[in-house]
Amino acid sequence: MKKFIAIALLSLALVGSAFAKDHSNDYQMGTFISATAVADGTITSTLHGDGTTVAGDVYANHVGVYRIKVADGTWFVTTLNQTQDSMLRGMGMTPMHFKSEKANPLDGLKNGDKVLFRLHERRYLNGKFTLMAIPYADHPDKEVEFSTRFEPDVAPAKPEKTTDNVKAMCDSHKLSAELEKQYCSAPATTTSPTASEATAQAATQAIDLAQLAGKRVKVLRIPLCQPGTYTVDLTYAGKQATVLSVNKQTMATPVSSNILDRMPPAARATLEDLYASVTLVLQFDDGTKLDTCAPIGPRKIGDSVELLP
Repeated sequence: MKKFIAIALLSLALVGSAFAKDHSNDYQMGTFISATAVADGTITSTLHGDGTTVAGDVYANHVGVYRIKVADGTWFVTTLNQTQDSMLRGMGMTPMHFKSEKANPLDGLKNGDKVLFRLHERRYLNGKFTLMAIPYADHPDKEVEFSTRFEPDVAPAKPEKTTDNVKAMCDSHKLSAELEKQYCSAPATTTSPTASEATAQAATQAIDLAQLAGKRVKVLRIPLCQPGTYTVDLTYAGKQATVLSVNKQTMATPVSSNILDRMPPAARATLEDLYASVTLVLQFDDGTKLDTCAPIGPRKIGDSVELLP
């Protein structure tokens, strides 16, 4: 009885699904990739004995999985008979066949061969499934049905799960009017960036620090050096100066754009910042000329000098 119910669930389609229809406009083309035997997670035991001797074997069961490539992904298909057999074995039953399974239309294909197929849905007592029908090359009027699984080349983006229950409660108006006024109507506060932050933002966006030449700046808490030396002078921190020149960092072996495109975003940003780094030569109001000792990149320029109006 259990076997009858299982077979009914697997093979009994709703009335009307077996009526012949015109499918001449339903076919699409794919490219055959491979056929592999995949373990289905069940085993078959033929062990037997009389108490003193044991004969037989235990082996894992497999199903044939065929891969068909289409424009936006890959279909993984298995003949319907093998799918049903695997399901029965998973339920502890032994599949029974009055006839051996014949070669299907995919068995003779090679990697790269084109194949026409059509997809259709069939509703069973245990759910609705997408099947693939493939006609024989030598008998186009006969088809073999396959169970299917599709994997897209690009996984669909999953909606980000919200974690802001304050916004959720406010949007759904689950709070009293008094609490809504207290929690949901807080005015947005905006703060203007400091002059130092504005300098850093502008430099990062522009990347070209050559525009600082001739500008008036305030030197922040950084060491300065006599031009061309590493003799440090800390006495001019906090004082104003004019940028006399902007000397760009010279890279001996620049990295190609192909390598840059394959780098992680953070590493690429660091390298690009290094490429854009410059050494500033400054002249202070007393006539003293000093430079920044080492090149400074766009991301750090705001920590070194403050652009004056």
